Formats: sequence, C-alpha cells, structure tokens
Amino acid sequence: MTSDPIEEMLELCQALIDMIGGVGACPDLTVMQQSFSDTVDDAMKAYKKGEIEVDIRTLPPVMYAFATEELPVLCAGDAADLEKARKQLGLFINSVKELVQPRAIE
Repeated sequence: MTSDPIEEMLELCQALIDMIGGVGACPDLTVMQQSFSDTVDDAMKAYKKGEIEVDIRTLPPVMYAFATEELPVLCAGDAADLEKARKQLGLFINSVKELVQPRAIE
C-alpha cells in the first residue's frame, strides 16, 4: 500500500468492491471492510489536522459515517445488503475522485 492516505483508501475501497463481487459475505470480507474503515478513519484524522484539503467540506463527514457506521452493517448483511454496499462503495470512489478532489498538503 501507499503512504498517501487517500490513495490507500481508494485502493482498499476497490479491493473491497472486488471481494464483495467475488466471494460475498465471509470472514475475509469483514477483515477487508475493517481495513477500509480504518483507512477512512486515518484520512479523516489527517483532514481534521489540516493535512488534507477538500473542495466540498460537507462530504468528508458523510463519507466517514458511511464507511464507519453504515458499511459494517451492510457487509454483515444478506446478498441485497452486499450489493448495496458494492454500489455505495463505487459511489464513494467516484466522490473522492470527482467531487471531493482531496489534495495532500505538503
């Protein structure tokens, strides 16, 4: 993984999407989901310290709540919940890449 919290978050998000599509609910999915949520938590800490800027300030708290509160419930659910998680994770990636446009402050 990379040391950039945003890139690491995106990599784990994609890996989680791939895992949901490939294996569905399993213990490994829970581990992957927790790893992703942890990277979102790290990115939020960096954001709060001013180490990461975003163009739309209201999105980080919403995205954080999804990744740390809603996603664990969806990943522990049935096939419909897993499909919803997969779709929401795709939107998460698109939001980071297209709307939030984070920039690490150097």
